[in-house]
Amino acid sequence: MAREKCTVYMGVPTMLDSISKSPLFDRVDLSHVLFISGGGPLLPNVAKRFIDKGYRLFQGYGLTEAGPNNFYISPERYKDKLMSVGKPLLFIEMRLSSDGELLIKGPPHVFKGYWNRPSEKPFTSDGYLMTGDLFTVDNEGDFSFLDRKKDMIKTGGENVYSTEVEVALKQLPYIDDATVFGGAG
Repeated sequence: MAREKCTVYMGVPTMLDSISKSPLFDRVDLSHVLFISGGGPLLPNVAKRFIDKGYRLFQGYGLTEAGPNNFYISPERYKDKLMSVGKPLLFIEMRLSSDGELLIKGPPHVFKGYWNRPSEKPFTSDGYLMTGDLFTVDNEGDFSFLDRKKDMIKTGGENVYSTEVEVALKQLPYIDDATVFGGAG
């Protein structure tokens, strides 16, 4: 990236984490690169490694059925909202179901259904794609990913999001990686 003067890098959080842990990360100048993370939430401590060096970075969100991206947050705003994917892109309608599931409507980038699987019904009655992902929206209209709906753990009357547990575990210096998921119960 430094030698070729790349201007945009898109990668999953694990790749950005690896880049930031490389000995070269502190020796080369990557200020010309816009870093885009997607495919899962980027841990705040990884994001801070890039931001502390003055690098431009933001988190995207897309899915095969509606993508490749559905939101935008500028690198400047992302610094203050590390878990946010920002606001919906133009021509994309978003809302949250009563349980917090992200619903997306926005032709032409939303698919029409699963090929050769007519029994699967991925849309609400009013045409929104049910993503299976749980989100929140703050008072400024910025969306933040919480977890996959199927991985939410219900215990003692509380909803525990597997991603929250993963983030807490990965902040510990003696844990390199962790995966938490809800079990069949």
